[in-house]
Amino acid sequence: MNSNHMHQQKKLWFEHKKLESEMINKEWLYFSSEIEKIATNYGELWENFLRTPIIQHTMYVCSFDDVFFKKLQFLKQFFSLEIAKEPLVGNPVVQEGFSHNTIHHLYHISQYMKAFSANHFKSVENYVEWGGGFGNFARLTKLINPQATYTIIDLPIMNILQYRYLSSVLGEDSVNILERNQTPATGKVNLVPSTYYETNNINADFFVSTWALSETPVSVQEKVNQLNWFGAKQGLFAMHSLSPPETFGLESTNLRSLLQKQNYSTQSIQLMNNQVYMFK
Repeated sequence: MNSNHMHQQKKLWFEHKKLESEMINKEWLYFSSEIEKIATNYGELWENFLRTPIIQHTMYVCSFDDVFFKKLQFLKQFFSLEIAKEPLVGNPVVQEGFSHNTIHHLYHISQYMKAFSANHFKSVENYVEWGGGFGNFARLTKLINPQATYTIIDLPIMNILQYRYLSSVLGEDSVNILERNQTPATGKVNLVPSTYYETNNINADFFVSTWALSETPVSVQEKVNQLNWFGAKQGLFAMHSLSPPETFGLESTNLRSLLQKQNYSTQSIQLMNNQVYMFK
């Protein structure tokens, strides 16, 4: 790791420690404290982070059930299975080289491609993702569209996790940690802490958020709306449904209302009960 990126990671750590409570729900306040133990570990915990309970609970699908095989069959209509081969970073749970988590993410993209066209997703120049997990969706998008600029806005501790994972699988030169008032670097994956995303000149064509924005406080959702979704005219959202009531029912209700006003269409996720996509 070069000295500049070490310096930037230290800054992310300071941002993590001063995170304001109104920017994060109580559930994610707890989750982030658990993820902190992984993001700052340089031993066995990091080497096996994809098998830790907190990661598997919050951002990693690891079962190999009938749903896995149905998703796999569906996405074959749009992708070569070579793109679904799993990197070994983090000791992922795999079967014949595939993880359910990667198949799960490619399934979302495939559903979007079915709703519109493959070119709608593949020709995008600038993506922004709200809440990027450990960086797998960004990794896959860059495999599909290598020249694209990709920006992840997330909790600072998640940015550290994303930096460590993505720099391992894509290379350090492919990942950029933005400081205040900096503009995303063209062609790279840019990481932006949620503590100062409003200071960065983020201008996207396509907005991605799979469950993260529906787990974000309503006040922050309203800020994203005021920022005009960073200019994005297209988008792929997945979120909690409203019935039966979910833990994040208020946040999901508000997000659906905001997106409906932006003319997003709603589609139930057939393989995930009580979850929905919103596409545009």
